[in-house]
Formats: sequence, structure tokens, C-alpha cells
Amino acid sequence: MTELVQPLRVRGLSCAVPGRTLFANLDLDVEAGSAVAILGPSGSGKSTLLSTLLGLRPIERGDVTVCGTQLRGLPRAKASRLRRDAVGIVFQDGALLPELTAAENVAVAAMMTLGDPSAAASAADAALAKFGVPPDTLAGDLSGGERQRTAVARALANEPRLVLADEPTGSLDHATRDDVAEILFGVPRSTGCGLLIVTHDPSVAARADRAVRLGSDGLVAV
Repeated sequence: MTELVQPLRVRGLSCAVPGRTLFANLDLDVEAGSAVAILGPSGSGKSTLLSTLLGLRPIERGDVTVCGTQLRGLPRAKASRLRRDAVGIVFQDGALLPELTAAENVAVAAMMTLGDPSAAASAADAALAKFGVPPDTLAGDLSGGERQRTAVARALANEPRLVLADEPTGSLDHATRDDVAEILFGVPRSTGCGLLIVTHDPSVAARADRAVRLGSDGLVAV
């Protein structure tokens, strides 16, 4: 049996901005097939943490290993390739291109991995059908829930081993929030990837296998 590579391992990670420490000596594990939620108010460093885990921010102290690759000292081109090949990202507002259809938004991401326009288009249509999104509707005309479901489909286009979600339900009403959260937390169970979601919403965090709170001293179990 092939041994699964751990999607995310963090040890002793610290980050400071002028005047204060955002977090220090942070340890975190996200296992294959599991979901971890990080709670914290605005300004607590959640988005900064995600940027660091994506290799977009230099590591000041500590170690981050994504799918078996250590980020410290990793050249920018290799970090970009790692994100493209192994990581899916879901943003708060979806970050879709409004002038493209839902299918085109997903197909653009699928092309990065598949390289074939026809295969990418087929993969996009299949993913959107699974999530109940009209593929030919312009992203700018989608509802909030449809945009976020499209964003989830796009994040899965490269069959990632790690999915990072930054306040993916923060702009949604309660009913739509629950719908999107149900889909998002079902991803690790259906694909075997690891999911790390940062949120300020305890009801969303409660769906995770494990929830922790981010503070200046690191992570504390909720």
C-alpha cells in the first residue's frame, strides 16, 4: 500500500509585524482526509498564516512542509509549481473572473494541470454539475452561494492534496453559508486531501475534525 504524504506539517512557526507578534512557536498538522479549522478575529494573523503556508511570505522562524516539500529556502519558481500541482485555494469572495463563465473560470485552473483545453472544459463541466452551478452563466451573474461553489470546484481542478480556505463563508447569509460549508467539509472525505480553513465563525469551525484558536502564543484547542 502506498504511504500517504502528510498534506501539511508546521513546526515552531513565528511571524511578527512592526509593533507586535502575530503568532509564535506555532505547531500544526493537517492529515490526509481530515479538516482543521483555525478560529480568530480580524487582525489575528489568519490570512498572514495562510500566505506563509502558500509560500507567498518568507518564513521568519520555523519550518513548514507542504506535501513533503519544505518551504524554507524554496526558490520562488519551485514554490509556485508546488502551489499549482498540490494546493487548492478558496478565497472569501471567490476571486472569480466576472467576465468569464463559471465553466471558464474552472477550466482555466484545470488547464494548469491537464494542459488540454478539451479535457479542462470537460473537467470543469463535470465539477460544476456535481456542485449544482450553471456552467454557462457569467461569474458576475452568479449568486453568492454559486460563486463560492464555483470557487470550490476551481480549487479542486488540480486534484490537490491540500486545500486552504480563507473565510470562504464570510460574505454569505446563514442558509448559503451552511450549504457551502457542507460541500467544503465533504471534500476531504471524498478526495482524501487535507483541508485547512480559517474562519471567525464558530459554527463553521465546529464542522471540522479539529478546531483551534490562533493567538500570539500560537494555536490553542477549542
